[in-house]
Amino acid sequence: MDELLQEFLSETGEHLDTVDRELVRFEQEPNNTDILRNIFRLVHTVKGTCGFIGLPRLEALTHAAESVMGQFRDGASVSSSAVTAILETIDQIKEIMAELTEKG
Repeated sequence: MDELLQEFLSETGEHLDTVDRELVRFEQEPNNTDILRNIFRLVHTVKGTCGFIGLPRLEALTHAAESVMGQFRDGASVSSSAVTAILETIDQIKEIMAELTEKG
């Protein structure tokens, strides 16, 4: 497996594990701007890295999650369904990453 891809998969896996935990906390504390900022930063980092190494499918998924988080940041109400949708998107990203690991 390409060293850059291997490093991406490792670091992104760690970021996404943190995002999972933080999203659960955020759902319980929807007005916690520190949690929201951390989630947004991590998802933004993953999106940018996907774009850099040429993974458009992953970039599109992370962009979708980032867009919803951006709406929360801009004052939109946090709903359980929106947080669930983000968690499902993160799961899809993890599935694609697992496929990349298997193909590696």
